[in-house]
Amino acid sequence: MIAFIIWTLFTLFSELALKVLVFNTSLNLEVIYIVILSLVIGGFLTIITRVFNKKLNRIFSYIILVISSFIYGAQYIYFMIYNSPFSFYSLTQGGTNQALDAIGQVVKTILEHPQLILFFVPLLIYICLDIFKVIDYTKLKIKKVCLFLAIVILSLLLLFTLIILGKKSKSKSYEILTNSNNPILITNHFGINMEMLWDLNVIVLRTIKPSPYVIPEIASYSNLENADYNIIEIDFDNLIKNETDKTVIDMHNYFKSVQPTSKNEQTGRFKGKNLILVLAESFSDIAISKELTPTLYKMQNEGISFTNFYTPLYPVSTIDGEYMTATGLIPKAGVWSIKYAKDNYLPFTLASMLKSQEGYHTLAYHNHTGDYYSRYNSIPNLGYESFKTCLDGLNINCDIWPESDVEMIEDTTKDYINSSSPFLAYYLTVSGHLQYNLKNAMASKNWDEVKDLDYSNSVKAYLACQIELDRAIEKLVEELDKAGIAEDTIIAINCDHYPYGLTLNEINEISKEPRDKVFEVNRGAFIIWHKGIKHMEVEKLACNMDIVPTLANMYGLKYDSRLLMGRDIFSNYDPIIILGDKSWISEYGKYNAITGKFIGNNNSVDKKYIDNINSIVTNRFNMSTLILDKDYYRKVLDEK
Repeated sequence: MIAFIIWTLFTLFSELALKVLVFNTSLNLEVIYIVILSLVIGGFLTIITRVFNKKLNRIFSYIILVISSFIYGAQYIYFMIYNSPFSFYSLTQGGTNQALDAIGQVVKTILEHPQLILFFVPLLIYICLDIFKVIDYTKLKIKKVCLFLAIVILSLLLLFTLIILGKKSKSKSYEILTNSNNPILITNHFGINMEMLWDLNVIVLRTIKPSPYVIPEIASYSNLENADYNIIEIDFDNLIKNETDKTVIDMHNYFKSVQPTSKNEQTGRFKGKNLILVLAESFSDIAISKELTPTLYKMQNEGISFTNFYTPLYPVSTIDGEYMTATGLIPKAGVWSIKYAKDNYLPFTLASMLKSQEGYHTLAYHNHTGDYYSRYNSIPNLGYESFKTCLDGLNINCDIWPESDVEMIEDTTKDYINSSSPFLAYYLTVSGHLQYNLKNAMASKNWDEVKDLDYSNSVKAYLACQIELDRAIEKLVEELDKAGIAEDTIIAINCDHYPYGLTLNEINEISKEPRDKVFEVNRGAFIIWHKGIKHMEVEKLACNMDIVPTLANMYGLKYDSRLLMGRDIFSNYDPIIILGDKSWISEYGKYNAITGKFIGNNNSVDKKYIDNINSIVTNRFNMSTLILDKDYYRKVLDEK
């Protein structure tokens, strides 16, 4: 029984330490789920470490303790960097390469978080107990094995009973486990062991299937009675009549009920103009400076700038940010959504729409390798006719890290600058990538520009990296000017995520206003510019999922606003910024899904409003997952 108590307490200690350190929340009655799961794990570990001879039992005990300590520690560090637990799916898809590339950031984070040692306390205590002969490694008799097996089974039955009872009472626990499909919420509520089981389920069994939608949404639109909508004629009634898949039928009913967005004064404004999309690595509004990044500063102050723009960090960082920007959808938890969608029909990407509707020449570039996140498979399916990367088409120096954005621009503008047809060029940059120190090739290259600034070295290195982006954009504008097409070429710049290679304190060194770690840290930048454009500041809340519908409307493209999760920023809708853990920001305030607290902006809102926005958020998460799983666009638009 001592072994059972030790394993249970060690598991409970590690789970609670992770919960408190990561989520900064006090313990409440919901911790009962973590307690019950600790009993399950305690019983299970007691059995598997006491069914062999003494020598093997001792060896297995230490192996499990060491592995467990490292897993809890690794999850904690991953949370500190990415605000999410790591995914076993990523490891199976070559995620070890990404992890190795981020080793410097891991070391930096470890050094900044000495509390990591807490996850090795059980191992240290166990060693002491073993030294003083407290631990008994004698092989269990069959009766004891049955006893602990009974404890495991009864604990699981109790857990499932509480969850099932929660369905009747509409408890948060039932919703999180069965319908949230969100690793962050599952970790906070049930512990990291439950999250890892959920993650393995996604990989091995593929049985995570969200409910189609929760409750009908209260429309957050107004004055649309006589509006001209951005929709495609879709006979949902006929689709429902001829569909046998109940989930797809529910999806048809849902999208049929969604209020579309209206066309507006920006509709068709850029029709026929070339488009250059820049998804800039770790770019942020804090990097824009008249002195250091004059070209970006000029574009922000001459073009259309979005002063309340967010790029929320989702579990798979860059690739999730890229997916949201390219598709206007929320990424599916537990997978690389952009790779997962490589065989799906994606008609609403900008490349697909401009190519099919307007005959645009579409090209994509990335100054790192194309096998990273398996982009060789995903980028063509976004609608790009060609894709050049380091070591495959780009004539740049690929022996440094990160590679140069300037070199990429210098090598590629010749591909489209004299094109006889309009073009879309997509640049996925890498010069702004962490680590922010002098081992970073771009930081070292531009160090003289920042070395005397009154900032920490990490911040100076980050700014030096963004100088490379600025000079790349400067070069791009020069080439467009030389070709006489700068007035007819739109440059749209946004970021994949905030610079998580900096600590929050470092970000606040150069932020005009202090940023918190939940909401404001996700602020980003979105700039639309062409030579001679009339300046406009857009204060409306917006995020990277809104880029596709916004530009599609400005180019006068045909798309169905009901089938995207982002919204045209210029249409008359009430904006919602959806964060990776289902927290959200609206014009009335901010809702923290971890704590369940709403922080109002000097406006009083009732529970009905909060419940409605939570329903909208859940619906959009679930529908994004189902669009991916069901290849829904192919079904609804009858694409063969």
